[in-house]
Amino acid sequence: MDEAQGGGRRKLSAQELACLKLLVMGRTNKEMARDLGLSPATVASYLQSVYQKLGSQNRTHAIALAIRAGIIDPDAPAA
Repeated sequence: MDEAQGGGRRKLSAQELACLKLLVMGRTNKEMARDLGLSPATVASYLQSVYQKLGSQNRTHAIALAIRAGIIDPDAPAA
């Protein structure tokens, strides 16, 4: 899936979705950057965009909203 949409909100890009999936797995920004071959600043920028698009206030809220919107399946095996 290239993009995901949460309940009428703007679509997440593929990179935003990748960061969100790693966020759900408990990864830090530094770990996400390493896993995705990005800088930590770029990861932070993607996550800020995710928070804005989902209407979340923080990491935990973003995860909860993503699960409720069906963007993330909490029962899916980790990749």
